[in-house]
Amino acid sequence: MNELTPPLVSSFNKSFEEGKFPSGMKCQKSIQNIKVVTKQYLLTIGQSRSSQLSQKYVKKIVLKRLLNHFSQHNLLTDKQHGFQTGKSATTAIIKLIETV
Repeated sequence: MNELTPPLVSSFNKSFEEGKFPSGMKCQKSIQNIKVVTKQYLLTIGQSRSSQLSQKYVKKIVLKRLLNHFSQHNLLTDKQHGFQTGKSATTAIIKLIETV
């Protein structure tokens, strides 16, 4: 995994700078009712899975960067429960009940 990190970071950073998501990472193929598993099918599944993983990591990176930006610029108030660690809809309801 360590050898994959630098190219992935570079690819993700370039994606953020250009505001584009690489089209090769957007591809996903679903096949149902397969009766015969072929080598090509297994390769397709592998590519689809790696695409899903890269999209998952891009989402996490975007979320982390957004939350850091919000935090640095004081854009989230104490009343905002949806995006802060340790706060949720439950904590918002508890605070509401305590206030009322």
